[in-house]
Amino acid sequence: MTAAAGPGLAFIAYPKAVSLMPVAPLWAALFFFMLLLLGLDSQFVGVEGFVTGMMDLLPEKYYVRYRREISVAICCLLCFIIDLSMVTQVSRALPGAAAGPGHLHCL
Repeated sequence: MTAAAGPGLAFIAYPKAVSLMPVAPLWAALFFFMLLLLGLDSQFVGVEGFVTGMMDLLPEKYYVRYRREISVAICCLLCFIIDLSMVTQVSRALPGAAAGPGHLHCL
């Protein structure tokens, strides 16, 4: 079975092809390092777009030194806390939550 697109291509077909190349461990490490950098870059774009939009909404009279850096830190902290519910079983401890992990419902 051959993957034509999607995650199967990145995690099944390409590693199989890389294992046939000379110096396969080097190419495999470079490939997964590239995937890591791609994910980080996507995260930077999302955070910067959101923070820029929020900064444009606030008037200049609320200007505080390091306002952008504080806003980015708050955004990243909130995203981290929200994303923890996606990878842990915290939702099982909440009353009225769904039975599966990562299904956090607003109360």
